[in-house]
Amino acid sequence: MSFPKELQKAGKSQKDFEEKRKAFVNAGKASEENDIYLGLYEDLIDECKDYQELEEGYSNMARFLDQLGKESFEFQQKARQARLLGFESEGISKVRIISAECCDSCSKYDGRVIELKKAMLNLPMPSSFCDATMSSEFCWSKANHQRVEDSASVSKNLPPATEFIPDPPTLEKIRRANNQMLKLQEHPEVSGIICFRSFCSFVESHFFPFPGYHVAFWSYGVCLSFLLCGTD
Repeated sequence: MSFPKELQKAGKSQKDFEEKRKAFVNAGKASEENDIYLGLYEDLIDECKDYQELEEGYSNMARFLDQLGKESFEFQQKARQARLLGFESEGISKVRIISAECCDSCSKYDGRVIELKKAMLNLPMPSSFCDATMSSEFCWSKANHQRVEDSASVSKNLPPATEFIPDPPTLEKIRRANNQMLKLQEHPEVSGIICFRSFCSFVESHFFPFPGYHVAFWSYGVCLSFLLCGTD
């Protein structure tokens, strides 16, 4: 299989492929070509900065699995969840189901308006009853959600809830950053050390241009930061 275009477009290269292969081998994981590609798709998902990127990441991973002839329904669901989470972050309260190009069981709900919270709770699209396909025998739903004005009326006879709904995806970069901020709030002395060392780096780079002075000044900064903030 040639290098997936979605990975190339996202900046992944053959070098990333080889590094991922080595990591898989060292960890004792399966290191077949498609396993490596899936690992790179997972990396892209972890690197997403917003919900639009997250939706695209899960959609691309689902498409790749479908091309391999594998089940991808859960990843299609996560793509829709990411889309809804993006709407929620923008203050959207209602969405419209867009399913005219999907199968007969889904297309009959095209244009129905549903509250966003209910859409997140029931995740009616992609539907458990969808029989649309793309590259494999497995479901490939073409149904999605579209933002609407808050004044839009909620429709009656909405599609049923999906049988299995995965946990909503998270933006890993933001989650890790939030966790780091919480740790800094719980341990303000750590924040003081980081700030002081940043100050030391700035001073030494501007006033101590020689390498020997860099080491000496940095060491002085570390010692002083521990004296000021303690070692706990």
